[in-house]
Amino acid sequence: MGVNLLKFLNMKNVILFFSLFFIVNVGISQNSLDKYNGPFGEYQLKHLLRRTLFGATMDDMKHFEGKSMDAVVDELLNTDPSAPPPPWSFQFDYGDSESFKTGKTWVGTKGERSWTETIMQFNVSYWWHNLMMKQDRNIREKMVLFYENHIPSNNGKNNIGQGLFYYNRIKLLREHATGNYKDLMKKVTLEPSMMYYLDMNFSFVYKYYSYFVPPVKKKEPLFANENYARELQELYTVGKGRENNEVLFTEDDVKAAARVLSGWCVCNNNVDVHIKKHLCKDTVSYTSSFTPEMHDANDKQFSGLYGNHIIKAKPGPNGGLEEIDELFDMLLGREESARNLVRKLYRFFVYAYITEKTENEVIKPLAILLLQGGNGYKPYDVKPVLKALFTSTHFYDTEQIGCMIKNPYDLILGMSRMMGVKIYEDTDFVNTYNSVSLPAMRSHQQAQFIRSLCFQSGMVVSNVPDVAGYPAYYQGPDYHRLWINADYLRARKQSIHYYSEKHGTFIGFLTMSEFLTDFTINQDPIVIKFAEKLETPSNIEEFIDQNIQYFLVKDLNQQEKDKLSLILNSRNEAWLTTWNNYKANKNNYGTLYHKLREFYDALFSYAEFQLM
Repeated sequence: MGVNLLKFLNMKNVILFFSLFFIVNVGISQNSLDKYNGPFGEYQLKHLLRRTLFGATMDDMKHFEGKSMDAVVDELLNTDPSAPPPPWSFQFDYGDSESFKTGKTWVGTKGERSWTETIMQFNVSYWWHNLMMKQDRNIREKMVLFYENHIPSNNGKNNIGQGLFYYNRIKLLREHATGNYKDLMKKVTLEPSMMYYLDMNFSFVYKYYSYFVPPVKKKEPLFANENYARELQELYTVGKGRENNEVLFTEDDVKAAARVLSGWCVCNNNVDVHIKKHLCKDTVSYTSSFTPEMHDANDKQFSGLYGNHIIKAKPGPNGGLEEIDELFDMLLGREESARNLVRKLYRFFVYAYITEKTENEVIKPLAILLLQGGNGYKPYDVKPVLKALFTSTHFYDTEQIGCMIKNPYDLILGMSRMMGVKIYEDTDFVNTYNSVSLPAMRSHQQAQFIRSLCFQSGMVVSNVPDVAGYPAYYQGPDYHRLWINADYLRARKQSIHYYSEKHGTFIGFLTMSEFLTDFTINQDPIVIKFAEKLETPSNIEEFIDQNIQYFLVKDLNQQEKDKLSLILNSRNEAWLTTWNNYKANKNNYGTLYHKLREFYDALFSYAEFQLM
């Protein structure tokens, strides 16, 4: 019997060993992706840059040429949030004010009148567009756009202080672009822009009425506003599952979270006389403030989804923050929350459709990596997740290359950067109109032009249409196909080049100079300036091939190349003759300009240009 017992114990050890081996190895396989070890040449580099930058320019390609995949990804994920604050500039308004002067930032200065607040909001939008146009060679600007879609706010729901609110919001997104998601969400929650947008401002559980004759006070109970508490769980943490149709949390969870988030308000000059003693007044920085007397001082019970967790009441002036910290520990401690964020990242950077295989082999392993951290990273640090995704075999699969329809910013900003738009600095000035001597920022004029093209194509930052973001990133089954419905496809065409009956001529991006102004102002058209940068523009076949390889995700067949060749050989003059005539006399660029404009209009009409 002793021998049999010894054999049994040995067998138990063997089983235990293999069980532990299995658990450890499954754990390792679940939080890692297969790393790509194939060739990393121009084809793969362009794909990576198209997804992480707004367009892959010639200079971008030269900068990263010859570097390993890991080196390129590391550089792309190394983000610097610093940027000068937005300057004051005006174009369609009353000019300089008493406190604000053109070219000087208005941040830290109290707004004077309602129209100055409106201009601040426009200034932030132009400032942000300018930062995207001047992007560094890293993922920062794309991540800011990702977060603007994932946790949107609204530049304009509350006019007083809204310009500063949105500036602080974008500044915050830049600072956390590749940082920690939990830290970002805690700060976004108490940002005035979000507090106004989803009604957390004045979410008090009591209302005080003050009567001065006689001096009697009456305390009336209120319900905490549930708007942000609901979206926080439905969109920004646990979500609704892969198909956006699962119900994970309960109505009681919404109510409990709303009670945790009660007692906060934005400091401003909108002081309600009835609760004046419980509000703060700050008309310069507009910070948020916690009032313990207006906070729900009871325990908050959550459902089985959260392990029936109870957030105990935390008294005192710091109680509100302490309860919020515990709330986010609970919400983001769920693997569902990690998967929800990873799905959003996947749909933004890789592909709109997540199959069962992708869910199991990509989403779940990355979610575990996000949830656990490790190797010097905290749970919910985003950088290691992005690194694993952008160096994975899955990301460089041929099926993932050229499969996404460009959103308007990838289309318009990408086209602008790849065509070589020259960006003015904030110190450059010009009169907006010859008839009115009002100075305005040239950089903001450029940003305004880009913004208008993106807007008419269906997307403009600082004005996200829904609390869930842009429908193309959450609304199945169409997803990214929503960018090219009948209206938006026509708008894309018009943004690039179309005949205006009103103006009696062709207008759009291709009619602009390299500074995005009317080319007649002693500046060459952008189409000519770009053509001159190519290696052999005088050779029509090589010229066409170079443009196709640069702008399109896939090559065109010979029949389509012949059509493009006919455009360049039109107007009773061969391409080589047209080019040589221009080189001999650059002031005589009319014929070349018309041919190039029609050529790029045709090139940018191909589906291969709309994809990335």
